[in-house]
Parts: sequence; C-alpha cells; structure tokens
Amino acid sequence: MNLDEKNKILYLKSEFLDFMVNQENIKLSSSLYKKYSKLTCNVLGARSVSLFSKNNNGELLDSITYNRFPLNENEFEKQSQISNDKLDIEFDTESKYKIIHMLNQTFLYFWKCEENDINIVGFDFTGEERVLEQFSESFLLNFHKITFDLQNLLVKVNRTVEQGKQYLQLSKITTKLHSSFNVENVFSEIITSLRTVYPNNDYLLLLTNQTVEPSHLPVKQFSPMDKDANPYAIQAYSENINTYEKKNGSVYMYAPVQGQQGVYGVLQIKNKNFSNFTVYEQEFFTLLASKAGIALENAKLYQQVEDSAKRIQFVNEVGQNLNQNLNSLELIKYLVNKFQKRFECEEFAIILLDHEQIKVLDGSTSFFDEMESDFLVQRIIKELFGHDGTLLKVNASQEVGYQNYPFNSIVAVKVETTGLLGVSIMLHRDPFKFKYEDRTLVENVMEPTKLALRNTMLQEKLEQLVATDHLTGLYSRAYIEEQISKSMNEDNQGTLILLDIDDFKKINDTFGHQIGDNVLIQVSNVIKDVVRSTDIAARWGGEELAVYLPKIGIEHAKKVASRIIEEIERISNPRVTTSCGVSSWGGGFTSASIEKLFKSADDALYIAKNTGKNKVTIAN
Repeated sequence: MNLDEKNKILYLKSEFLDFMVNQENIKLSSSLYKKYSKLTCNVLGARSVSLFSKNNNGELLDSITYNRFPLNENEFEKQSQISNDKLDIEFDTESKYKIIHMLNQTFLYFWKCEENDINIVGFDFTGEERVLEQFSESFLLNFHKITFDLQNLLVKVNRTVEQGKQYLQLSKITTKLHSSFNVENVFSEIITSLRTVYPNNDYLLLLTNQTVEPSHLPVKQFSPMDKDANPYAIQAYSENINTYEKKNGSVYMYAPVQGQQGVYGVLQIKNKNFSNFTVYEQEFFTLLASKAGIALENAKLYQQVEDSAKRIQFVNEVGQNLNQNLNSLELIKYLVNKFQKRFECEEFAIILLDHEQIKVLDGSTSFFDEMESDFLVQRIIKELFGHDGTLLKVNASQEVGYQNYPFNSIVAVKVETTGLLGVSIMLHRDPFKFKYEDRTLVENVMEPTKLALRNTMLQEKLEQLVATDHLTGLYSRAYIEEQISKSMNEDNQGTLILLDIDDFKKINDTFGHQIGDNVLIQVSNVIKDVVRSTDIAARWGGEELAVYLPKIGIEHAKKVASRIIEEIERISNPRVTTSCGVSSWGGGFTSASIEKLFKSADDALYIAKNTGKNKVTIAN
C-alpha cells in the first residue's frame, strides 16, 4: 500500500471517528450512513455509492444511494435497474470484495456476511475504471476493515443505547405490574409496554385457567391438552423454554409466562419482517414474560384472598338476615334476590322432598312453576344424590339427558337437616357461567339456610295448628277475622262467602255423627280445591263455613261460590247441597266493620236457605 493509500485510510479513520463523536443522536444511523456515503464516494473517486443488505432469501432489506453528480431521468432509471440486479449477485463468505462488470458498468463491492443477512457497500466506477485499477489489494482490504469496523461500532453503540432504554422501560414496567392487583390491569400493562418498546410486532397472551378474555386485549384461553393448540406454544409451556417458529412470512417467539409457583401461559411475539429476533430482543421478551408471570401470580393471589373475604362476608350476611323471623315465602324471596345479585343466575329454587314428592317452595323463580321444569328437576335430583350431594355443570346441553333444556350452567346442592330434605338449584342459559368456587359458596350458604328454613317451617306449622280447625283443616274463626281486619287496612276491596250445609242435622240423624263429620271434611276439601292459595277458608261454626277473598269484587266471588256449591253437589257422598250468602266491602260497596260484613253475608245466607236452598244469594 503506497503512501497516498495510507493517507486515505488514515483520513477515513479520522473522519469516521468524528462521525461517532459528533453524532448528536447515534440512534439516527441513516444520517451517519449518508455522511459515510458522501465521504467515501469522494475519497475513492467513484460516481456513486450504495449501501444495502439482503436476507438469506435474497430479499432487499434496506438501501441508501449517494451520487456525486446529479442524474438525469435516463441515468436514474438505469441506476434503479442496476440496483435491482444487485440482488442476483452471489457474495461468498470467504472473499471480502469483488469487482464486477455489468451492462457496460463497473462496480466495486464490499460485504460482510452475518448470521441472518449480508451487509453490502457498492461503488459505481463506470467511466472511472483507471482510478479503480490504481487501488492495491492491501488498500481495499484496509478499506473493508475500517468500513465494517465503523458499522460494528455503530451497531454496538446502538445496541447499548437500546438495551439501556429497554432495561429502563423494563424497570418502569415491573414497578407498574407489581403495583396492580387487578388481573385485567396486568394484562393491559403487559401489552401496552410491549407495544411501546417494540411497536412493529404483534403480541398475544395465551393463558391457562383464564375464563375471561378481555375483548379489547389480545388475551386468549390456552390449553396444552387441546389437539389444535400450537405445538411451539405447548413446548414453551411444558418445558419452560423459549421456542421459535417460522410461518407465513413471519417469525414467532413463544416465551413462558412463569411465576414463582408455576407457568401460567405463553407470550407469543410475531415479527412480521421474517427476520430472527436479536439476542437483546429475546432477552427483553424473556425477562418481561417472567415479570408478567410474577405480577399475574400476585394479582391472582390477591384476588383469591379478596374473593375469599367476600364469600365469608356473603355467607355471614345471609346467615344474619335469615335469622330475622322471616316466613318461608320471605326467606325464599330473600335468597332469590341475593343469589341473582351475587351469581347473576337466571333461575333459583329451593325444593323440598317428602316421601318422593317434590315441592317447589313459594318464592322460587317462575321457571320452576312451569311443567317442563319437573323433568329437569328430577334429572338434577337423581344425579345429585348419586354423587356427594353437590353438582356443577358448565355446559350441560352437551350432556346426555340435558340437551332438551335451555340451561347450560347448573349448580345444585343438597339441603338436609333433621326433619328436612331438599335441594337448592341455580340455573343460567350461558355455558361456563358458574365456577367451582360458586358451587362451594352455595354449599356454605345452605348451612345457615337449612336451619333457618327448618325453624321457619316448624314455626309456621305450629301457627297453622293453632289457627286451623282439627277436623276440617280449615282456618279458625279467629284467624279469618284477623286476616279480614288486615285486608281492610291494606287492600281496596274484599268479599266474604258464608256457606251452610243444607239439612245437616238430617245427615247426622240418618247416618250418624261420623258420617256427618266425613261430609264436613268432603265439603271443606272442595272449598280448598276451588279457592286460590291467597284466599282464606275457615270453619265458622258447626256446619257453617266461610271463605274470604281479598282484593276480589262481589261478581267474581259469586262465580266462586256457585262453583263451590256445584262441586259439592256433584262429588259429595252421601249427596248434600249447600247454600251461600255473599257480602263485600270497598269497590262501590260500603262496610264499616267486620261485624257488618259478616251480618250482611249471614242475612244473605238466611235468604238463600229460606228460598229454596242450594243457591247463592248476594247481600243487599
């Protein structure tokens, strides 16, 4: 290498050093490469210089071209054609430079082969071949060295700066992740951080045991046992290692999301440029996935503790309210309200079992009043008692015996204590609505519920014994008077039916008092069958019976009375007839007191008895 060549090399080294020292933002490498292009093109005396690289598939990745002289349109098109032809040149790993003659053009190429791509510097010496011929091999090799030393230094500095920024960002991310105890917030912070640091990639969190998939975040349920699951994701999860996949022009990285107690899923990173992830990128994604795993673990543990506290509070609250002397209807309505709020169930019932008879308690939701519910209830009870007394189904319509019902999510728990056997059933149409924890919580709530229900039913049974007639099972005269008084304070109208068995003394004289008692029981049973559950039927005295219909006008009551006397005449044995007197208050009728209501009905009954019997008479 002659003195002039040595001076050129020293000069280039000096300028290259100035480039690095004076570069305000080393990240803007394109600006530095333009300075390099202009300098080297002038020093070597070339017409133009191009910096470009291509990957293993021969695809052009980036390109910078500097021309010493302005190009006309024909020259520019020709240069573009030559630039495309550069992709067809073979650059072997053993050589460092090559002189090529192409389409009456002369080019000098320098290159450096790396793992994934080739970095190339090409000088156009067309018309300047004599200058090119003067360069010694030693000069060209030295030029190659300082050129790619500059590039290596620039890459290292960029990587150092980038790595510093990454770790600073990672530190900020870690702080944010560990300050959040909400699982969805953790998801959001992970994805936001990844998009901030590496915005050109696509991200997906594949998580096991994740029942909720936020629609605004790339988070999906992942099961390693699923036959359609990605094998690279399965390997990353099961072996706790990073795996890589090339597919459809992109490179995928799978990093395990690992906490201190296990692996919770996989972070999928998609590089759309079909270039492999750098060591620094891999390191960053691996660290972030690890931090995310710990943060996710902490959030879930916190959520579990919080959920446990809420469950205990729920059980205690229900238990306290069930001990407020509620009747059975109020108790069931209270439970329906609490369960619909807590579990968002669509249907809820408590069902008692008595000698294989199924009784849905009043206050349960409307579905259990429908005929179609009977078969589903029987199916659930059969399966429930075949297990351990609890039942959870998350997609019932896919199982044999449940396909004909609209409910996918089912929770059932046996309710059993001394003198009481039943089940509580909770239903929802959506699959996976209830979880294992919900079944356990229902089971816990049923502990205070069954005791309160038993006590309430015993109390109501005792009250009923006090308030009912031993022979007929109808309410007592004192009870019906109490209920009428209550209705007069709360309702806007009501109607009283007084009923007397015609010629009842003749029945006793002819058949005996035992048959007479049996006739009283038959008549009472007809009344029970005809009236509503909200109506009050009572034994007024002897063979006289009374029915009070709250909120009902006299015309409707007349129809009820007519049906009663028709049914009694039809089914009684020995055959008897009855007479009815009907009086009303409110709704256009005046009645100042219970006494007046009863006297009006009694007067109407007297008229019915004395005008032919077996009829209904309305009070004036």
